[in-house]
Amino acid sequence: MIWFIDENVPEYLYLDPPCWVLETWTPPEKDAGSRADWGRMQEALMGPYPSKGTYNFVKSYPQDWYPTEDTVRLIAKGIEESRDIEIKEREKAIRANLEEKAAIERGKVADAIVELQDSASLGKIQQPVSGPKNTFRTPDDFGRDLERATREIPNLPKRGGKVMS
Repeated sequence: MIWFIDENVPEYLYLDPPCWVLETWTPPEKDAGSRADWGRMQEALMGPYPSKGTYNFVKSYPQDWYPTEDTVRLIAKGIEESRDIEIKEREKAIRANLEEKAAIERGKVADAIVELQDSASLGKIQQPVSGPKNTFRTPDDFGRDLERATREIPNLPKRGGKVMS
């Protein structure tokens, strides 16, 4: 891991310092391919062939993350074990995870719809009212509001009328 504070490390200008950066070493054959395939174009764009391997960015962590030795070992073990997993398998696992989360969310929506349908069939629909408290109104609240408004505003106009002062 690399820790940098108030330094603009060129590889990580896009990160907001200070933070922890996790890198992993990659052998040259896996990172750049074979030396024979490294032509003048690659050298012009990316520099000389990385014969000693390359450190590649994996993840950044916030400044207030204080890794313990056990945490670092666990992360290293996860990286080591995932190296042999093909990209297609990784993509498949990520998609499965996202689909599982989406299915859970769809289930929550379906449950809410069933609950609303049950409430509607029993005549217990409640409408939220904006205000400091999250209160709910029932259909008979309208009558009480009309009575209170009539008491508090004595010259309440009839439909289309004007308030007389």
